[in-house]
Amino acid sequence: PFYLGASFNPSDYLLTHCTIVASVDTDEVPNVRLGSVTENNKIINRKYGNYYITPETSKYVNNNGDSWDRAVLLKSYRTFIGSHNFQEHVQIEDLSKGRIIDAVARDIGESIYVDILVATDRKHTQLVEDIQSGKLATLSMGCTVEATICTQCGNVAVDETEMCDHIKYAKMNRFIDANGKQRITAELCGHPDMGETAGVQFIEASWVAVPAFTGAVMRNILTPSDLSEATV
Repeated sequence: PFYLGASFNPSDYLLTHCTIVASVDTDEVPNVRLGSVTENNKIINRKYGNYYITPETSKYVNNNGDSWDRAVLLKSYRTFIGSHNFQEHVQIEDLSKGRIIDAVARDIGESIYVDILVATDRKHTQLVEDIQSGKLATLSMGCTVEATICTQCGNVAVDETEMCDHIKYAKMNRFIDANGKQRITAELCGHPDMGETAGVQFIEASWVAVPAFTGAVMRNILTPSDLSEATV
């Protein structure tokens, strides 16, 4: 791949197939008012009506209270390709451990899983040893977002100053909607209407001891012969 240089030799890298992020599904909120509205003496900037996470997919909200709608992931997952592979989110290019050389969206039915092919440079001998031994087998990703959406009130925020009280103080709590369904309070990253990549740009994946998404795990260690010519 161009980002690894013309002299890329797969044998110089530990190649791992990993799951990195999963999607949620959303419901349209009945009789919702869009625009700048006042509710409970708070101003809400509500642009979209589909911000309730379905109860069935709330388990795919990560431990940071972040989530990605199915349509958002399908528009944005390819932004992983070419991004850096770090350790514990130390996002300094000189400390990069390698690159992500491919990404695919895998439909498991109730969720879209994004799987990535991670190339970790073998010069990082301790890290490679820890991955091969299974001592380190979990990952976490980093991304930039155009905006996030509160899954309780629908407020759209482009930065912390615009966040509603639900996101500031009640992420991962549960609430009961008008129809008696239990919902989760979380942040939806991006929206399908936010441009070509749905307002989401994945910028890195890190080997971490404690992942935000418990499903973000290494699935296989590959050999260079496992790679297709299209990949290399």
